Amino acid sequence: MRLSAWAYIVFGGILMGLGAICHAYGWYKLKSETTKTESFPSRNTIASRDIAAGRDVIITIGINRDDFYRTLKDRDKEILNEIFKLKSQDTEKLRVMEKELIDLHTKMENIDRSLIEQEVKLAETYKSLNSLKNFFTADQLVSAGEALKKGEVGAAEDLFKQVLDKGLRGMEPAAEAAFQLGVLAESRIDYIEACRYYTKAVELQPKNPLYIFQAGRITHVMGHYREAELLYNKALEIQKDHSDSTDPRIGAILNSLAVLYHDKGNHSKAETLYNESLKIAEANFGPDHPNVAAILNNLASVYKSQGNYGEAKKLFKHSLKILEKSLGLGHPDVAINLNNLADIYQKLGNYLKAEDLNKRSLTIRVNVWGSDHPNVATGLNSLASVYRAQGKFSEAEDLYKRSRKILENAWGLEHPNVASSLNNLALLYRQQRKFAEAELLYQQALTIREKVLGSEHPQVGKSMGDLSLTYWEEGKYSQAEPLYKKSLEILEKALGPEHPEVAYILNNQALLYFSIGRYTEAELLYQRTLYIWEKSLGPDHPDIATCLENYAALLKKMNREAEAQPLEVRAASIKAKRAEKNPEN
Repeated sequence: MRLSAWAYIVFGGILMGLGAICHAYGWYKLKSETTKTESFPSRNTIASRDIAAGRDVIITIGINRDDFYRTLKDRDKEILNEIFKLKSQDTEKLRVMEKELIDLHTKMENIDRSLIEQEVKLAETYKSLNSLKNFFTADQLVSAGEALKKGEVGAAEDLFKQVLDKGLRGMEPAAEAAFQLGVLAESRIDYIEACRYYTKAVELQPKNPLYIFQAGRITHVMGHYREAELLYNKALEIQKDHSDSTDPRIGAILNSLAVLYHDKGNHSKAETLYNESLKIAEANFGPDHPNVAAILNNLASVYKSQGNYGEAKKLFKHSLKILEKSLGLGHPDVAINLNNLADIYQKLGNYLKAEDLNKRSLTIRVNVWGSDHPNVATGLNSLASVYRAQGKFSEAEDLYKRSRKILENAWGLEHPNVASSLNNLALLYRQQRKFAEAELLYQQALTIREKVLGSEHPQVGKSMGDLSLTYWEEGKYSQAEPLYKKSLEILEKALGPEHPEVAYILNNQALLYFSIGRYTEAELLYQRTLYIWEKSLGPDHPDIATCLENYAALLKKMNREAEAQPLEVRAASIKAKRAEKNPEN
């Protein structure tokens, strides 16, 4: 049996759903398990900000929707131009900028919600400015406030910088100014600048758990997992010293730590932390709150990663029930959860149920955003994947092409989202053994990613892995091998040598070596694949069963039947456990 590295490609391309990170202290967010990495912003603030003493001043922010959208479009062009100039000269910065691009698109695709969030942030910005009013003249404060009402942040930034530069009248005002500069930088999707200011706030106030948490969260967003882990744990330690164990702020930090461990492939640790966070959320908000639904969804995604589809299905259904009750049947967050649940049914082979759920999600998306919106393209893609799995290739092809057209109209022909759409269509052709068509699309996707993201980006490594798998299926072994090697080199460098995604390439490269009689090399690759997956996915994951079967077939070919037999027994045991845990309906 062969194991395809990526059954279908994630739109926007961050592995493991990094877009689902909790984006502010006290906010829970859901991991989307659809074929697009998209946010599920159940964003209910559960921690109040402590601002310097003084009467709260409330202003009404009224940003023009079209102006706000144009600002985001301008930032999109800025990021793409910077990525194009960088090429592969600074791979770390390229990864950050790709994350910025994904989050920017999420804002643009959910423009009304993003507008509300921005207005809330700017109201908080003005409250913070007012708390620092002794640093400014009355005219400066009024002028900055009037600009904020229209969504213009330049004057406020200048005043915060003024406080930060002076910093002589106490560290607390300077730290607050640095923190607010970080918030404003993040709101315009400039994560490197945001990280600089959040870090400065922590330097000035090293015992402030909010500042530490935000610094950890932004480093998490930027892919600096070790640093993020240290900061999260520091914030958690301080918060525990100043509150009881059921404080919702502790729950928020635990949730973010769980997301971090999930992103790192440490599913057992993520599961433990999500469960702790879930208990705190239920204690504070009750069992039917959207925050609880968010954590249930995230925990379900861990079970899905572990291959425990039965448990994942139960939690996705529970999350969906809460969201439908609290937000309404036609809410866009409900659409995302429907796709998540549909994906589980698809993996369980219940295609009719998966089709029904995806159709419900697509109806909501069209009603909310209109038929030509990128979020509708996501729904089309999800439904197409079910048709593909059923062998309804014509129906799947029509939907994949519609999805691609929407994305091309929204983002242009040379965009990472379009590259992902090309990959999806290529997979359909590959499944039909239309290798020439599949090759062409995979090559087009690879060209876009290399041009836009740089040659060392993990998405480029993924494209190479897909193309090399196609070459192997065609029997073009000499073309497959160098691509596998390059793909492996890129992913090991970008994700680390023990990331689960690296193991997919190792498994598929082992299949290649098996095919050309290089058995010793294939055996070493299977052994390494099993080591990585057992460590990251757990001993009973279905992919491990597949790898064990592949390895057993190799050992038999090498006349080592006695060694192959226990591998086959173990693979059969994993499948039996999976069937018991994962009933179809």
